Amino acid sequence: IALIDQTYPGANSFFDSPARNDGSQKWVDFIHTYWHVDCVRSKSLETFTEHYRNWCKRKGYNFSTLKAQEVYQLSSDLIAVFSKDANTKMLIRQAVAMLNTASATVESLLNISRQGIRSGTQFRSTGFSLRTTGSLLGSTNYSVVSEQVCCSGLYPPQSSGQSLPG
Repeated sequence: IALIDQTYPGANSFFDSPARNDGSQKWVDFIHTYWHVDCVRSKSLETFTEHYRNWCKRKGYNFSTLKAQEVYQLSSDLIAVFSKDANTKMLIRQAVAMLNTASATVESLLNISRQGIRSGTQFRSTGFSLRTTGSLLGSTNYSVVSEQVCCSGLYPPQSSGQSLPG
């Protein structure tokens, strides 16, 4: 996120939508497309609004004209540290890919945990937690369920005897 703040400061706070079940987040998808503040402010408000409307439709996000205006206005006041060039774009796209991977992993672990809770399977936390950033990756700590106490047959118990760093 620190890297992304060099090209689009504060963009991770533009949207407060929760993460989807696949881990995707609107602000991260937004940064993949609008990876530099100049990707927004180089357009007129009308052009950006139409582009953002099409982007929301393509990605399956809700569109709001007011949100487009807000993002455009906020973007017009921002100053990027990194230039808008091919190398910076590559770095930001790699950062987005890493965020997407981390978010998908967290959502997958949370879904496994939820399935275990619904099926009555008891899990024991190893004390390992993820400190994350953004909407899903916000200031929330998620305990990662890593060892099954009561085996339901779906997930075999893992007892490596090693504890995860915490």
